Order: sequence, then structure tokens, then C-alpha cells
Amino acid sequence: MGTIKLYLDDPYLKEFESRVLEKKGNIILLEKTAFYPEGGGQPYDTGIIYGNEEYSVIRVFKEGDMVYHELDRNFSDEENVRGRINWDRRYSHMRHHTAIHVLSGILFKDYGARITGSQIYEDRARMDINYDLGREMLPEIEAKANEIVKKGLEVTWYYIDRKDFRDDMVRIREDLLPEGDKLRIVEIKGFDMQADGGTHVKNTSEIGNIKITKYENKGKMNKRIYINLL
Repeated sequence: MGTIKLYLDDPYLKEFESRVLEKKGNIILLEKTAFYPEGGGQPYDTGIIYGNEEYSVIRVFKEGDMVYHELDRNFSDEENVRGRINWDRRYSHMRHHTAIHVLSGILFKDYGARITGSQIYEDRARMDINYDLGREMLPEIEAKANEIVKKGLEVTWYYIDRKDFRDDMVRIREDLLPEGDKLRIVEIKGFDMQADGGTHVKNTSEIGNIKITKYENKGKMNKRIYINLL
């Protein structure tokens, strides 16, 4: 059994308590966690672990189905801890991640384009697009994205059986999807649904205004755009 990943069901959870399963120096494994590990273009969470002492969480990573927490110093021998994530950092990642889904939904539905990679930062995000996307198309795409944002569409996440998965639920290469009988779907109601394992806001209105700030031509079918949220 892997780590119970609290962030998958409730990305707004800021604090939690957990039993410590393993410790090795400054790295600990918890029974459950709200800390998101790096993956899928979304950075790891930082924050604080409270026990008899206070530790800064400086990195979170996965190995298989386990989520490990790297601390700023060696962990003492404690059985139970309380964790608190850096909410401002997490919420920024959530807003940018949902913004990427809005843009990738538009690119897929209106242009037949797929995303070959993305990276979220605390203050921006970038997307690599497998399409002959011209710079002149960017104002139209940006306007369409902000129309979706302003509609205030509900964002939900749930699991489906792998046998029920459809090709139109993926924006990346299908071979990059996780293994297993279940797939997690993030749906923007009435607009888009994608297989995804990251954290998102509950409503598109939380994203703010999407601004495409940079365009890079890396080949005929390889374009990169950067976005900021205003």
C-alpha cells in the first residue's frame, strides 16, 4: 500500500496529521500527506513538519507509490507529526495548472493540437505544443481562454476505469499516462476533461486573467508559449 495522497482528493487542505512510517537522516516517509511531490510539470510543495521540533520541507518526491519528504535537517525519532504546506506556493501552482488545462482544451478542440510538455513555476507556466502555431494566432487563443475563465466553470476530479478512457481525454502522449486500472480525470464542467494527477482550483474564476507573454518557435510542429496570470 502506498502513501495516502490527501492532495488528490482535497487540494485545498493546508494542514494534516500523520504517522511516520520510515526515517533515514533528513528524509521521512509518512502514512499520508498533503504535500504534492514533483511530477507532471507541477513542482513539489514546501512547508513545515511539526513534531517535537519544527522542520522545513525543502523537497517532496515519489518513488513508486510512496511520497518522501526531504527536511532541512535530520529528523528525530518521532512517531506522529503535523504537516503544513506553503499555501501561497501551492495555490499559485493550482491556478497555473488549471490555466494550462483551459489553454490545452482550446488548442485540442479548436486546432487539433496536443501538448508535448509543460512546466509550472510559482509565477508563470510554459507549454510545448505539437502544432504549427503561428504568433498571429496567440491573441485569438488568449481571448478564448479568458472567455472560459470568466464563465466561472466548476472544476472537478474523479476516477474512471481504464477501460472507459477515451482518446479525447488525453492532451499528452498516451504512453505517459500512469499505469493501473484507474485513471484520475480533471473536468472543467461543460468544456474539457483530461487525465491528470495534479492539483487544481475548484472554479475557473480563480485563475485570473491569462496572458500569453512569450512565444518560441522550436520547429514547424514544435512551439512553446509562456503564460502569466494577472
